[in-house]
Amino acid sequence: MTGFYVIAGFNRKHVVELLDTYLDNYYDLSQCTVLSNSDGGSGYTKGCVR
Repeated sequence: MTGFYVIAGFNRKHVVELLDTYLDNYYDLSQCTVLSNSDGGSGYTKGCVR
């Protein structure tokens, strides 16, 4: 694997902020629709979306 970037941590809110900043700085997702599959487990519920 080449060119990968790792974001990890124990504070979910902080990690989401880091991810958001990274994506904003390197990608233009304004015209994208992101679909994701989930098992419905903890951390993947509607209330966890930023």
